[in-house]
Amino acid sequence: MPVLAIKRGGLATGAQEIEEIKERIVYPLIVESADPIASIVVEFFSETGEEIGVTVYWSNGAVHESLIGKNSQGHYDRDACQIFFKKPTP
Repeated sequence: MPVLAIKRGGLATGAQEIEEIKERIVYPLIVESADPIASIVVEFFSETGEEIGVTVYWSNGAVHESLIGKNSQGHYDRDACQIFFKKPTP
């Protein structure tokens, strides 16, 4: 299991939001990744309660970060982790 670090977790709306992030982003990311993940950092920002920063560190040295927003119902989408598997456009 990779290390999960939560930065400024006090800015979360509650323990339910952190559990939702684990269920909808962290766990699917671990399961779907072809390469082992060393750690995942989830960062809350005070400027907006609608986005979190997620940084993924793979054991092969690759790093990818993204902002992930909430949907119109105020939740994170079930396929939110797919952003980490998309190929960059040339």
